[in-house]
Amino acid sequence: MLQILKSYQDVIRTLSSNKIHLCMHEQELLAHLGDYIDSMPIHNVNDVPRSRAFVSQYISNYSIIKSKMEVLLAVSEATTNLVKHATEGDISLFFKNDVFQVLVTDKGSGIPLHELPKTILVSGYSSKRSLGKGFSLMSTLSERVVVYTSSEGTKILLEFACQPHINNKDSEEENNNHVMNTLTS
Repeated sequence: MLQILKSYQDVIRTLSSNKIHLCMHEQELLAHLGDYIDSMPIHNVNDVPRSRAFVSQYISNYSIIKSKMEVLLAVSEATTNLVKHATEGDISLFFKNDVFQVLVTDKGSGIPLHELPKTILVSGYSSKRSLGKGFSLMSTLSERVVVYTSSEGTKILLEFACQPHINNKDSEEENNNHVMNTLTS
């Protein structure tokens, strides 16, 4: 089974142009995480718009290269997948090396091994009644998608490249202090 998973990992990474990474072990995904920002639980479909509002309140602190709408649509897709395919889960935010990270974790039964390639790579494929565009949209709208799945649930990490938000007031104050120090030296 590990050999099949390793083959899927290589195929998915290659066919997604290195945008989708399938992890063989949970620790692989967890090693990608940066500094923890915040999290919220996801229980039902009403939490999908709440998850967008939750992420929206934090992304204004970062200069994300993608538009706010693209980030929130990717988050919406990930949380919608959670609600459709699992009983509950959560969304957590992290920041690492100029990358804003959104981790969506569910406590479902995981993606069956034989479904992995179709679920992740085939736009329009769904094991439930839906359009099956979730992974396609998530990979298009983010810089990278990291996935770990097991019989205990699925973790999807969405990564968005950004630069730290610079507060112009602080920069101006820092510049003024530098000028004052220079004048008094």
